[in-house]
Amino acid sequence: MKLKDKVTVITGGAKGIGFAYARRFARDGAPVVIGDIADEAGAKAVKAIENAGGKALYVRCDVTKKAETEALFSAAMKRFGHVDIAIANAGIVHDAAFMDLAEKDFDRVMTVNVKGVFLTGQSAARAMIAGGKGGVIINITSTNAVVVQMGQVTYPVAKGAVNLLTKVELLPDFNLFVNLAVFVPGQYYKDFTGMNVGGKKFEKAFYNEDPASNVVATDLYLNSNNAYHVNVGFSFKF
Repeated sequence: MKLKDKVTVITGGAKGIGFAYARRFARDGAPVVIGDIADEAGAKAVKAIENAGGKALYVRCDVTKKAETEALFSAAMKRFGHVDIAIANAGIVHDAAFMDLAEKDFDRVMTVNVKGVFLTGQSAARAMIAGGKGGVIINITSTNAVVVQMGQVTYPVAKGAVNLLTKVELLPDFNLFVNLAVFVPGQYYKDFTGMNVGGKKFEKAFYNEDPASNVVATDLYLNSNNAYHVNVGFSFKF
């Protein structure tokens, strides 16, 4: 098992690509801690992982609140003793043209998608250093950070900010102990049920391809012992 006993914390891990990470990492031997605000989906995710023979824990976590990101990593440390990997995956999207975008919606997306990644990284680094082993932090961005899309204003701005935030995270002394990378997937999975995105209303979730095989394999490498030398590895997946 490539990730045997590598304790992995995943924000937004209850469903979508976050759950694909959780399920695949658990399959490769990692005890998984899922942080999310979708309690029912989180409970189902843990059950699915445990039924497949993996180890998992769900912790309710609003990534926009420092106390909750700290509590997430504290729970991981309490249950499993250390944290090796953190994937800052939690994010939201809001569809609106530039002239129509409300201030509250701009603030909401930026708070979750940028501040949430900042707080997750800060809490993760502290836990990894406290554990004495160091670890890997991966920030999930998007191809929308460099290629914009009709109807999306705040999302690409936020993801572009995360690209730079990942570089900024290398400045403190903790980079001697913690590797950082940013993963930039394209369209892999979206649950936009009932939403208008780019002028199109989605009646149900759609999959482009299986995210666990199409996207997660890159993260498996970045979190393995083979990638101990990688810092700010920009991995694109279209």
